[in-house]
Amino acid sequence: MLSQRASSLVAGYELPKLKTRVRFPAGAVVLPMEIKHENGRFYAKTPHGIAELLYSKIDTSTISIYHTFTPEEDRGHGIAEALATAAFEFAKKSSLKVRPDCPYIPNFLQKHKELKKFAVNQ
Repeated sequence: MLSQRASSLVAGYELPKLKTRVRFPAGAVVLPMEIKHENGRFYAKTPHGIAELLYSKIDTSTISIYHTFTPEEDRGHGIAEALATAAFEFAKKSSLKVRPDCPYIPNFLQKHKELKKFAVNQ
């Protein structure tokens, strides 16, 4: 279970504290990490840098996930998946829809079909 601390404000309300559960593929090497959240960004320190997912609020009911990045040496360990899961959990708890503008997110949604109902333009 990954924890996420939310202490900043978005559009005048406090971000919820989330507990995110991520299913990793069998045999995957899982790196210990804490996912943090600040306005427009979920991120985690990795052994080789910072992995991040960036989003922006489009309107009062929709966010756009437009960028994910994981340091090359840390790829393949489920980090982007953990960040995307945290972002969708945030959207769900905040009653927001997600527009998947980052190329990674449609692939993520293929693996997590239960989250497709929170996506728009899919």
